[in-house]
Formats: sequence, structure tokens, C-alpha cells
Amino acid sequence: MKLTRFSKQIIAVVCAVAMVIAGLAFVPSADAKADAPDWSTIDYLGDGAGGGTYTNKYKFYAENGTKAVNIQHPGFSEEDGIYIGFPAADIQMDLAGYAVQGAGACIYLSNFTQKVTEFTVSWAGGSTTCYVYYEDGTEGPTTTPDPSAPTQEPTTKNPWKSIPNGGSQWYYNDVTKQNISAVVNIQHPGWADEDGVYINVPAGVSQVDVNGVTEGVAAIQGAGFVVYLSAMTKKYNDVTITYGGGTAYIQIENTNGSEEPTTEAPTGETETPTEETSTEEPTTEADHWVNVAGSNDLQYWSATDTKVISYQDPGWSGQKEAGVYVLNPDGMGAPVKVVIDGVETSVAQGDNDTFYCMGAGLLFYGSTLVKPETDVEIYYAPATTTKHELKFKNINSPLYDVSEYKSTTPYTYPEKEGKIFAGWYADSSFTTPYTETTGYAYAKFIDEKVLDVKCQKNDTSTTPTAVRFVSSIDDCLDYQSVGFKFSGNYGNRDITEKEREVTKVYKTIKAGGNTMTPGGVFDNDDSAYFVTYTIRNMDGEQTSSWNITPFYVTPDGTKVYGTTKAWSTTDN
Repeated sequence: MKLTRFSKQIIAVVCAVAMVIAGLAFVPSADAKADAPDWSTIDYLGDGAGGGTYTNKYKFYAENGTKAVNIQHPGFSEEDGIYIGFPAADIQMDLAGYAVQGAGACIYLSNFTQKVTEFTVSWAGGSTTCYVYYEDGTEGPTTTPDPSAPTQEPTTKNPWKSIPNGGSQWYYNDVTKQNISAVVNIQHPGWADEDGVYINVPAGVSQVDVNGVTEGVAAIQGAGFVVYLSAMTKKYNDVTITYGGGTAYIQIENTNGSEEPTTEAPTGETETPTEETSTEEPTTEADHWVNVAGSNDLQYWSATDTKVISYQDPGWSGQKEAGVYVLNPDGMGAPVKVVIDGVETSVAQGDNDTFYCMGAGLLFYGSTLVKPETDVEIYYAPATTTKHELKFKNINSPLYDVSEYKSTTPYTYPEKEGKIFAGWYADSSFTTPYTETTGYAYAKFIDEKVLDVKCQKNDTSTTPTAVRFVSSIDDCLDYQSVGFKFSGNYGNRDITEKEREVTKVYKTIKAGGNTMTPGGVFDNDDSAYFVTYTIRNMDGEQTSSWNITPFYVTPDGTKVYGTTKAWSTTDN
């Protein structure tokens, strides 16, 4: 099963990217400004506060069509700002400085130091994305990236939306919620034991998990449920819902709850890779392998006196490719039946998909013998019931016996020096995923540095308010999921191991005005997209240390972990 949301976001952004930054593949970052307007069509705001200082300096655009009045300094504001009237009151936005009066807001000019700033404004019943253009602004992020990871700075965009009837205490994360149909309000329906947040999901609910607890945390009725306020004692509460056909997730903030660093997605299962199982040679009474003449890859073992001549290309009419030429034993006539790995084929003079028959000779095509081992049975005239057994071994086979890695869960995968496993495929061009648990398949390997990890913080101090983990994937956009496993220490508190999926990746990102590529940052030719994950809402007063491991789940369902990095905010 592919991540549907993962695929849809790729398609949604590809069109926008072509107009802004060549190669950006998913939903763009604040730096990319993929959704910003054509500023040449928008007028500068009037200067109603600066006596001409702000003339031809600022432009404003809102995706819902809301217009700014001008730049002014109203009585309820502490600074000069852009005054805007929104559709309703209860206004909130993800900027540091603004003043609100009813449905009007004065957004302070001190927020805008970049050339273009994107932010979100929400009000009772709606929200919109806004952009401000500042003529004298700087390009790119305003903070300095961690030198060890010259990548995009963590975003400061506020994902939190107020819950109706929740006052200033209860909010939910609108960015990281998954499969949530509606967050209705705080209420106490007759079928619930106490007050809670009423939420709808796509189908009937069977279980609600709040911070790892399932007993007494919610009341359920069909596809709706009330998650009790009493169960959400932390500042940031992870709520996972199991319903018919899937799972949903939402994070709810209790501003009066106990604090800990914020994370943004439900914890996944932890899986540990194992070492590759080598191919064993067949054990028989006459276990003796002989190199096939003319081939560096093939060996054979014969239980009878069947003659293996060499690997050759006889040039017969209709012959498809080169192969191993085999002659009948002395006293035997032409072959009448061939069984390859249990599949029986009647022999006719001329071409066959797996071999070519010419008189008493058989040419087994090289493509037939590509597996690590191939079992062949040949029946000759006149003794058509006598089996002549022949085995081939391809010591450099690109195919693997998948059952050796998928016989138990979690799946394991083969390893190769300097490489990392990237999925099972039915073809050597790695276009068709092989999802069976038995049979033979091609193993895709990419540079192991693709799943390396770098870290950054949103300022140069040792106590930042946000940290970001950065890794990459190759050019495959069919991974079932990608993300990070991490644990750590925040002040004097331990952060238990968590696993978080990521649904957005980036073809390029900017740092200090420079466009960075995954291959450049991770020093390899296979990295094609950046994968990032940010931990926010740290209090800015404590250091933290982390152990981070990136991962992806291949199209066939194998989870692969990359390099683990130990990092602290005290590191340079």
C-alpha cells in the first residue's frame, strides 16, 4: 500500500514549482514561496503612519482575497503596522507581533525583514495564507543555519487552531492531523461521561489512544468520539484513533498541561535490520560444482552423465541469446521434456522462452540461469520416464531468494558494502516493485549516505526553540513512508524513543541565499530529495541532545534504517 497523501502532494506541487525553483518536487517551504503572488500586479500599501517613510515599501496579498487598508498606527497597537479587516473576530496568526481589535488586526512591520514573508491568519470559522512583500527585505532565511547542515531553516509557521468552546486553553495541530474529518468543539453529549473534544473520522471508531493510554480516555459513538479533557494532562497530547479501514491522528494542546518538546506525528513500529543471509550450496550425495566453460558467473552440478559443453552463442536461426549448451548422455536420443524449477515444458525443435533445442542439444539461455540456483530436469527418448538432473549456480546473480528475508516480520534485507537496500523489484531496471514473500527478485541498492542525517537549530544559541533533522531519499517517490526515529534528553527530562513519518520532501532548499541539493549536502549521486522533520515549542532555556535515525519503507513494504547520529544543541 502506497502513502496516498505522499503521492498526491507530489502532484500538487510539481506544477507550482516550475514557476519558482527548478526541481522542487513537493509542497514548498517558506523559502521557496511557491504559492506567492505575482507582485508586479499588486500595488504598494499607502503610508498612513510614517510620513512617507513607508511609501512604496510594502505590498500585501491574501489567498482568500482579503485586502489590507494601509500602513497605520491605530490606538490599540504598540507599533506601526499593516491594518487589515478579516471576516470575523478571534484572530490568531503565526507571527511574533500584532495587535487585534474585533475583526481588525494591525500586523507590525517589525515582523518583515525578508523580501517575502508567508504566514497564516485564522479567525472564528476560517483561515487564509497571507504574504507580505518588503522592498528592502533580504532574500532567504534571516537566521544562520547550523554549519554542519547547510540546509533550510526550521519554519516558524504556527499550525495550531483553536478548538471551539476551548477558550485560550485548547488547540489542535491542523498541519499534522491525519484522516480527521472534523474537530467540532468541546462538549458533553449524553453518551459521554464527561466534557471532551468532539471529533469525527471517516468510519466507525474502535479505539482511541491518548498518550499511549486507551482505557477511560474517550467515549465513542459511530464515527464520532469525545476525547476527555481529563485524559489530556500534557501540554501536547498525541491522540491516535483506530477506525474501520485505517487509523487517524491528531495532536491537541492543553496550554495548562505539563510541558515537554513537541513532536508531530504518531509513533510507528520500530524494526531492526539484520545481516544478509548468504546463499547455501545444494547438499547432495555427489556435491561437486564445476565451472561452466566460457562463463565467469555459472557453475553446474550433474547427477547423471548429461554433458555440459560451454557458455556459447551458436548462432542458430531463431535463437534469442547466448547460453549454456548441453548435450544428451551417450545412448540417449533427443530431449522430449524439460522441467525448470518445477515448470514443465514440452520440447520442440527451435525456440523456447527459456531454452533453444537443436537436435539432441539444448541451449539454456543466460536469462534463464540468472537466479542464484536453477534446478533442471531433462527427459530423453527413448527412456522418457528417466530423469536426468542438472543444477546451475549463478555465483554473481543479481537475484535474491526473497523468502530468506520475508519469512518472518519485521522483514530483513540484504546488505552490501557502501550501499543500502532500497527495495525488491521484478525487473533489473527497478520499475516494478516485487511484493511477494517468496520467489526471486532484484535487490535495489543505493549509496548508504542517502540515509545519513544532519541536524540544525533555529538560532546559534545552545538553547534553541526548534531543532530540525535532515536526511534524504533517492529518486523513488513510491516509498510507502519516510521519516525519523529519535530519542533524547531535554533539560533534565528524557525523551522516549519515537518514530515519526514525513509526508513532504524537497528537491532543493535554500540556506543563506544559496540553493542546496541533496547530493551536495550528503556527498553522493543518489540523493534526490531532502527529508526534514522539526521539533518545535522548546522553551529556549534548556539544552537538548538527540539520537536520530532516518528510515524509509520501500514499495514492497520493507523498512530500512539509515545511519544513527548523536547530536546536541551544544554542538557547533
